[in-house]
Amino acid sequence: MNLINRRPSNDIFDIFSYFDYHFDNVVTNNYKYQKPNVLIDESDKAYFLSLDMPGIDKKDIHVTVDDGMINIKSDQRSSKDKFLYSEIGDYSYARSFYIPDNAQIDKIKAKSTNGVLEIEIPKLKQLKKEIKKISIS
Repeated sequence: MNLINRRPSNDIFDIFSYFDYHFDNVVTNNYKYQKPNVLIDESDKAYFLSLDMPGIDKKDIHVTVDDGMINIKSDQRSSKDKFLYSEIGDYSYARSFYIPDNAQIDKIKAKSTNGVLEIEIPKLKQLKKEIKKISIS
């Protein structure tokens, strides 16, 4: 099983799902959360997530594991300075991913450097399968 991006609906043709999603976000004001761009990779020993979160300090990033999912959320505090013009929004980031069954949840590591959050999820060691030949009598 691979690391899979969590999507509320995987059916791209279900227009009513998207309408409900956007309507709920308008009502609950959840548009302040943006989906950070992510790069997902894996090796024989671990899964790797790299998320672009520019302008977010590592103390404002919250990474949690709950019910087989890893949740990344951040809070960006709005600037109190008055600017003549700014295209930098005062929003936060949020993203969730399903964790594979072969992951070591208790050994997940995360670090944030220069606006990039890197998460390493180690895999469980796989035991070599012994193939036993059975003689037929």
